[in-house]
Amino acid sequence: MATLVDIRNLTIAYGSAPPVLADFSVTLAERSLTCIVGRSGVGKTSLLRVIAGLAPPRSGAVVMAGADGPVAAADAVHGCRPLALVFQQPRLLPWRRVIDNVMFGLEGVLGHDDRLRRAQSVLTQVGLADHAGRWPHQLSRGQCQRVNLARALAVRPRVMLLDEPFSALDTVTRQGLQADVLRLWRETGTAVLLVTQDIEEAVLLAERVLVLGGRPARVIRNFPVTLPYPRQRESHRFATQVKTLRDTLAELVADGEGI
Repeated sequence: MATLVDIRNLTIAYGSAPPVLADFSVTLAERSLTCIVGRSGVGKTSLLRVIAGLAPPRSGAVVMAGADGPVAAADAVHGCRPLALVFQQPRLLPWRRVIDNVMFGLEGVLGHDDRLRRAQSVLTQVGLADHAGRWPHQLSRGQCQRVNLARALAVRPRVMLLDEPFSALDTVTRQGLQADVLRLWRETGTAVLLVTQDIEEAVLLAERVLVLGGRPARVIRNFPVTLPYPRQRESHRFATQVKTLRDTLAELVADGEGI
């Protein structure tokens, strides 16, 4: 598949502190699903923020195919964005109903009727069509995160960045949302870059897993997940790939990396 995002020699640092990541280079293909794992503080969230354009790198570049030119301009007019970032916490606006939270990213671009139709469509995709008129405080944590996903999908991104979106959820809700992400990835064709601390989650979802380590961080291993979809957690092959990835992280811990 063609390259969609080309991250070139990226260095991320805060003030005069040593870099968190340095000379970091990775490409993301169209329609790909990639997971990033690594120790706490290795720079995973910082990387997503820089890719999303929320923070500048010290050096290097994030280049997205087709980011300039007439196609990109047409996408913007039709309420489409190249990237959408889903945070660990939903960050819904408490004074806006669910449908209005989902329409938020389309304001100033599409008319009200078009915003409403698109918001209703993505709420149906995430299974919350009948919750459109509710307030955020009336939703469970899992439902709030589904609204968060719907808000990201509403702008029809080419890449969706997910920053540990399931980490605060119970096991049953988490597994349901994992299945939702796989389904939405297939239905929309949106490339996904997911940060997670859960090794099983990475093996369950990803086509490949990038293991970050070192100080400053770099890709220690580019781990392809060769299992066909849908993946069975109980299978021997699944357990083997989880163990291989976990052993890689254990080696980092033994070397003083932490996770």
